[in-house]
Amino acid sequence: MVQQNKILLGSWTQALGTVLAALGSTPSFTKLKFLEENLSFIGNVLQATGNGLEAEGQEPYSYAKLGNEIQALGNITVIIGLIITKEEEQSLRLFISGNLLQALGAVISLGDLLEERFSMDSYVSFNGNMLQAIGNSLQAIGDRMKLEMVIGREDPLKSERADLIITKGSWIQAAGAIILAVAETKKQVKGRKES
Repeated sequence: MVQQNKILLGSWTQALGTVLAALGSTPSFTKLKFLEENLSFIGNVLQATGNGLEAEGQEPYSYAKLGNEIQALGNITVIIGLIITKEEEQSLRLFISGNLLQALGAVISLGDLLEERFSMDSYVSFNGNMLQAIGNSLQAIGDRMKLEMVIGREDPLKSERADLIITKGSWIQAAGAIILAVAETKKQVKGRKES
């Protein structure tokens, strides 16, 4: 029961973190740079914490555990880019790496679902993980576009397009995290009713 509670708390903590990070990447919401950075920082800390809690509650040798650990590592990489590095090029490289690690973790988590017999619950969880992977990949693409502008290979006018891709990716990731949190809640409620 304690392990299940860790997974449930972790899934909702991660979902809250993705929403805060998505708000931080939404230009119309964050007109001030410090607000954008603070929401992104808090969101990634919550995501790393949530993924860590989920990994702690899962079976010792499972794809879900490994996936959550990799996602937490990705969030920590993004956090390093936000607070430790002041050089924009280095920060963007860390954001790209962190988002790609998160996408990889979401895809690895699919391993357990692919081993299960098909059910509506596994289908919903599969889609939640895929949305997270797609969202993180879009964020990495947007940050790559920004990196090309910083190192002088791209037209600076494409900055708005990069921001739009990052924002869309953030909200897609948030949608996936919320779907997974709802699916985990439903799974646990169903399990408690059956026991």
